[in-house]
Amino acid sequence: APKKELAPGDAFQYTLVLENDGNTQLDNVRINDVLPSGFSYSDTGSAKRIWSIGTLFAGETRTIQYDATIGKDVLAGSYESTATASAQDVVRQRARVSVQVRAPKVLGATTAMPSTGADWRLPALFSLAISLILTSLWGMARSRRFELSA
Repeated sequence: APKKELAPGDAFQYTLVLENDGNTQLDNVRINDVLPSGFSYSDTGSAKRIWSIGTLFAGETRTIQYDATIGKDVLAGSYESTATASAQDVVRQRARVSVQVRAPKVLGATTAMPSTGADWRLPALFSLAISLILTSLWGMARSRRFELSA
């Protein structure tokens, strides 16, 4: 199994171990491996692979190692890979392994907005000045109307 936490774009190695712990040989042994969505075999780019093992004798063990890559668009979360072993006249056996994908850290990134150089007080003063001008103009217009009415 790969290291516990990986990031999008990481490559890592899976190891499949087949063991015939019975007392008879297994014929036509095959492994069907399906990677999680967004993962691929590093050598082919596909997400599914079938290995034809052939005969696995009683007590025999075979190991398959391969490299996989996590797609750059894979979101953080837990992903499960499933491998299924089958053989002639034998019930299929399934193994699963989980891979934890973490969100990548962007160096130098910040959630705070940078200062733009504008002071918040400038728009407030501008608004206050406009308000005073409008009040004065309204007052002058009222006065004129009053004068005109008188």
